[in-house]
Amino acid sequence: MVRSKPAKRGTRRKSKALYGQSDKHAIIDSTVHPLADNHWLFVIVDGLLHAAVEKNPEVSLEKFVRYNLLELLKRIIKEQK
Repeated sequence: MVRSKPAKRGTRRKSKALYGQSDKHAIIDSTVHPLADNHWLFVIVDGLLHAAVEKNPEVSLEKFVRYNLLELLKRIIKEQK
């Protein structure tokens, strides 16, 4: 009696994401930066969106402080005057 081998089940491959991390950052930059020119609140929104993409709160906070905090404070102080 000849037995046939059971069919092998292939391993599922993860489907490739539609957008890579750099693509997501570029989309955020192109949509939020023009708004940030009009109001300082969008600088914070930009930082939060980038943090969501990076999924590393410590690094995201460090980058926000390094690249955005000084300009954000200048804008808020200027608006208060």
